[in-house]
Amino acid sequence: MQLIPFIDVDVHDIDANPVKGEPAHQHYDFRFFFRTTADIGKLQTEEVTDAAWRPVESLADEHLKRRVAGVLL
Repeated sequence: MQLIPFIDVDVHDIDANPVKGEPAHQHYDFRFFFRTTADIGKLQTEEVTDAAWRPVESLADEHLKRRVAGVLL
């Protein structure tokens, strides 16, 4: 089995939200990507949230799309 992991961390600014009592801050998104030749079967949904199998072409962020394509191709 071949497994190729790829991790992306996106950091972006969030404006203050007085309604929530939140000051301006940075938000961190951690994205984990895997490419495998193995039959993965079903995800354990009780342990995994917001996971999806998607083709590289479906990624909206062009910078992220190029990074992922460079690792996987």
